[in-house]
Amino acid sequence: MVALQRRALADAVDAGELGPDANNEDAIYLVSTLIVGVLSQAIANEPDLPWGEGRFTPAFARLMRLLPAPGSADEP
Repeated sequence: MVALQRRALADAVDAGELGPDANNEDAIYLVSTLIVGVLSQAIANEPDLPWGEGRFTPAFARLMRLLPAPGSADEP
């Protein structure tokens, strides 16, 4: 999983979707913390809802939109 996450972040940096700081260990920890935090909240509070429904899992997409490189088309 970590290798997949590293590759995804590196690909996003190469594509200009994320800034160069996203291709380092700190970024991997940040993204994994976001994933685990959202997942933990969903499991603890809304265990019967599928991903993308409820209060917590829809927030993941919003959290990820905070990471695009400045000036990229995906920047909030």
